[in-house]
Amino acid sequence: MHRGGLIASLIAFAFFANAIGPQFEAIVLSHMPGRSERYARLRVWGSIGFIAIALLYGLLLDHLDARWLPALMLPWMALVCLLSFSLDYGPGHHHAPAVSMQDVRAALRRREVWGFFVLMLLMQMAFSPYHMLYSLYLREHGYSSGAIGGLWAVGVGIEIATFFAIAPILLRYAPRTLMLAGLAAGTLRWLAMALLPGIGWVMVLAQLLHALSFAAFYAAAMRLLARYFPGRLMGYG
Repeated sequence: MHRGGLIASLIAFAFFANAIGPQFEAIVLSHMPGRSERYARLRVWGSIGFIAIALLYGLLLDHLDARWLPALMLPWMALVCLLSFSLDYGPGHHHAPAVSMQDVRAALRRREVWGFFVLMLLMQMAFSPYHMLYSLYLREHGYSSGAIGGLWAVGVGIEIATFFAIAPILLRYAPRTLMLAGLAAGTLRWLAMALLPGIGWVMVLAQLLHALSFAAFYAAAMRLLARYFPGRLMGYG
């Protein structure tokens, strides 16, 4: 594919995928009103799917040309499309009061809501280069394919463990406290990766900080989202 076509297709995919994700999470949260701490137990299956597909496709691409990757992804995307027709909001959602644009504007006028949006944007900007370039960065510093896969597995493994265990922590600590802990851990993590990339044990510890910088931060953010945009407002958050 021509480079321009590739860029255009990636932009189109990102545009629609980023719109679908928040709506799907709104549907999930509508099934657990007042119990948003349980969200992490469901979210963990996304992490398990990620590591399973990453390992499977890693093995396949050792024997196939990378140009086959879109064709390998297409059946999964088609399955997601079909399953989306079975999704619906929780029972209580349909009996909740209708939302007007005045309600939406009232939510968006709150200073803490805009602070939340800015914080999530900055965290997304911090993680995007990591997701796209981490493997290349490690390879530039002499890590083998096995070591790179192992470091990814450490990060996703601790993410899965955190999502399984975090529900009681979410009930004990305020979302703000956990998000601040995640920001501090993320700062330490990126500094370690930038300054000491050639030291293996430091990179392992940096990946273990994924428990706070991503998993705990994300789970706490979903608690705040459910608080700022309750009921039918959730789809606007």
